Amino acid sequence: MRPIKFRVWEIQDKIMSTAAELHWTMAGIKWYGPGVGSGWCWLDPEFDWNQPNCRPRPEYVDILMQFTGLLDTNGVEIYEGDIVFSKRSGNKGQVFWHDERGYWEVDCSITDKYIQPNDDWCDYEVIGNIHENPELLGEKQ
Repeated sequence: MRPIKFRVWEIQDKIMSTAAELHWTMAGIKWYGPGVGSGWCWLDPEFDWNQPNCRPRPEYVDILMQFTGLLDTNGVEIYEGDIVFSKRSGNKGQVFWHDERGYWEVDCSITDKYIQPNDDWCDYEVIGNIHENPELLGEKQ
């Protein structure tokens, strides 16, 4: 069984953090990192932030990314949002969860291909992630 782990892209500070704890509240999901890091990673659109004794609505929501349970060719953990390079095919793309199929895939839309999970994940190397290195996929920062 794979460990359930998350990391968070902190929108305001533009840094990647580890989410050590997730708290589900009436307002949404709040994450806490080791040390002092914390923030919101999902807000309930129907929650009333104007009720008594309620803090103001957060100005931004951080991006939560799940560990896939897979390791790359160098033993590096592969997370949702990572950009991986296939040494065999030469393709690179972003790791994402395919809801309809129920498994992790790599979107190589720059080459009009998807890497299927039956491919050997050990063939892939994590070269960055979509938030810190969007230029790897030809996107602006």
